[in-house]
Amino acid sequence: MRAMLLTTVLLVLVAAAGAAAGAQEAASADGRVVAALKVTADTPQAEAYGGTPYVWLGRGSLHLSIPVAPAPGHVLELDWGAKEDQRAAVAVMNGQTAKVRAGGWDGFRPVRVPVPNGAARGKAYAVVLHQAPGGKAAFLAGVRLVATGKAADAAGAAQPQAIRLEVRPPRQPERPTVLPETGGLWAAPSPRRTPADDAGRETALRSAAVCADVAGYSLSKVHRWLHEVALKKIEPDTGLYHPDGRFNYQDAWADCYPFLCWAAWATDLEALDGPVRKALHAEIAHCPDGFFTKPENAFGGSEYVKDGLVAVVEVTGKDEWFDRMKAVEDAIWQDPRIETAFGRIPSTNIEVNGEQLQVLARLHTMTGEARYLTWAQRLADHYLSDEAFVPKRLRDHGCEIIGGLGLLLGVESEVAPRKAKARLPRLRKMFDEILARGCNEDGIMFNTLGAKGGLSDGWGYNYVGFLCWDQVAGRPVYREAVARTLRNLAKPAYRNYPWEGRSIDGFADSVEGGIYCLNRVPVAEGFAWVDGEVVRNVARANAPVETTDLWGTMKLESNGVRTTIMHALMHTRGLLARPWRRDLRLGAWEWGEGLAVVIKAGKAWSGRLVFDVPRHKTYMGFRHDWPRMNTLPEWFTVAPDASYTVRNLTAGTETVHPGRAMAEGIPVRLEAGQEVRLVVERQAAR
Repeated sequence: MRAMLLTTVLLVLVAAAGAAAGAQEAASADGRVVAALKVTADTPQAEAYGGTPYVWLGRGSLHLSIPVAPAPGHVLELDWGAKEDQRAAVAVMNGQTAKVRAGGWDGFRPVRVPVPNGAARGKAYAVVLHQAPGGKAAFLAGVRLVATGKAADAAGAAQPQAIRLEVRPPRQPERPTVLPETGGLWAAPSPRRTPADDAGRETALRSAAVCADVAGYSLSKVHRWLHEVALKKIEPDTGLYHPDGRFNYQDAWADCYPFLCWAAWATDLEALDGPVRKALHAEIAHCPDGFFTKPENAFGGSEYVKDGLVAVVEVTGKDEWFDRMKAVEDAIWQDPRIETAFGRIPSTNIEVNGEQLQVLARLHTMTGEARYLTWAQRLADHYLSDEAFVPKRLRDHGCEIIGGLGLLLGVESEVAPRKAKARLPRLRKMFDEILARGCNEDGIMFNTLGAKGGLSDGWGYNYVGFLCWDQVAGRPVYREAVARTLRNLAKPAYRNYPWEGRSIDGFADSVEGGIYCLNRVPVAEGFAWVDGEVVRNVARANAPVETTDLWGTMKLESNGVRTTIMHALMHTRGLLARPWRRDLRLGAWEWGEGLAVVIKAGKAWSGRLVFDVPRHKTYMGFRHDWPRMNTLPEWFTVAPDASYTVRNLTAGTETVHPGRAMAEGIPVRLEAGQEVRLVVERQAAR
């Protein structure tokens, strides 16, 4: 169990004759290969870029055992991956360190690292490759030890030795935090609400005050990031958002731009309707006609609509981002080329098709157009008609189809109930297989079905599909499995667990999936775990908000911003204070069927307290709030036609507001240093 929890993956690769010959040929211009390792699709934790399997140093360090006696003239040759960018690594050979930095091409090229002075000793080489601080993590498709000069002559014509590889996640340091541990928040019998009596109200208000400190810090840090980092990445001449210095759809516009939008939506509407909206206009103008109709661009387009535009539409509704989402999706499906027994589809890539299921299900309910449902069902039937089909990859770039099939099932239960009923047994078979072969004893999923070892930071994304099944079936078949997994997060093994090594992305994705699950299955241990991981590893609350280090804007850092916003709104129960200011603190806690709210500011403030609405219905057109990815979960929402009593306990006043007005925002005034305590209750219908 310990080895599994450490995601220690041991792999011995014996070079096949063909592979060894290829490696030797690659190095024959200057030296002879004396030991070799080639990453394959079967390598645990392997991913692929351009069809070439690789291992990413962002997910862990590579420990290599090379059974060759060290000698002068040896060099380490790495099949070094780059995406037209620079990548960095640190190589430690027999205790001696060498820094490596290379790139500027797209794909893989050999990069040679001379053996440092003092490393040519002993009976063999022990090499560790790990991510360099502050640089983009390298990704490697192979490693060779090459003998040059006299060492090559001494090596003769012997076949290369096999290099032994062990992938270990780096240990995460315990990060300091300026915010208190919040585990006590969730100790009440219900981890989300207190009883609707006087004692419960006071408990709820105390909890709301703690939540205000947590959410206030995070939203203020997001506000700083928006203005001090992100908006500066919008080019003044083109208006395009260039978060990592280059334009592409699968990264910059799928994983970075949406959370620029979220940050502006949550903390500065003027920025959203100004430069952030104009960046969308610039993207549309920049895109060549017919770009997304070409099969080679289906991946970038699918990433853009699902990871990017869907996330924006979930909080803005039918605005210009929705128009763009629909236009790109229509282009992807304009002339699909892949023939199936159920009709043509745009891709054979399971990631693309999983994304498409999630987008098409939403577009059908948002537009009422039957073609989107037809296309989604075509994809689902293509996969599920194979009785043996179970997704093998349970992490990103493969797991999207699990949530996609779950969301389609939910939509079908509303618009095609017979189809949904017929699909339930087939999906249950698939889900049961994942539970049986894809999880450790705590319910956390592995990266790969049937391959124990690395744990998937997408475990919560996958359980979203399971929870859709329960909701459609009307019985809790998987709910307890999800609850048990959330309880097990309290184990020490999952505190600072390095889902993707040193990368913030692993923490952010794991927590995001956990929040999706907790929104449906409230478990005290899960909430406490989420709080700890966000404060330490995602929001990184390690200094006062005005001096703390900010996130970057590349996609992994942007995902950290995403999860920080999501976590903050968990603590405000979806409430927002407009305009946001960095000395504001806002938190909420459910009290009975109502809400206790605490808001305070360091200086006098006047603004609006904006309540969330049932976005699943108002924006997405769902009859039910289906569990799904790429959204901000709903916590406390106001019905437009209902009325609500708002008692200001600080001022001793009571007002009544229609839900429609509360969604626009009710006025609030704060004196400098003042804490205002509110209680919100829905009035009984007459």
